[in-house]
Amino acid sequence: MGQIHATLPQEPSKRICALCGSAISQKRRDAVYCSDHCRVRIWDSKHPRLGVQPRLEFGPTASAQEQKRLGKRERILVRLKTGPARTHEILALGGSGMSGRLHELRVAGYVIECEPDEDGAVYRLEGEP
Repeated sequence: MGQIHATLPQEPSKRICALCGSAISQKRRDAVYCSDHCRVRIWDSKHPRLGVQPRLEFGPTASAQEQKRLGKRERILVRLKTGPARTHEILALGGSGMSGRLHELRVAGYVIECEPDEDGAVYRLEGEP
């Protein structure tokens, strides 16, 4: 018959957690705390959080965007008041939102006629509000 090997219980750890006082397991050889929870609690106590940071506004505000849009609208209107304008001229003044700016002017009461042309279209201001 074989011998039965009895195992003695391992000696309890001599190291204790600096926060809660419980024993640190053998798996955590270089640890000062018994768990990550205790480690984070100590770190948080030494490095207090200052609260929620307010949202930073890096982009232009709504009023700045409205001023920019108003500027494009006004530039297109001034150009149309001087006479007929081709599509590429309006694009240079109103950017890629040219049709939107023309629509805003029409909604504001300006009568803008558009005639197809070989290079795009010709826009004319026919009436003002």
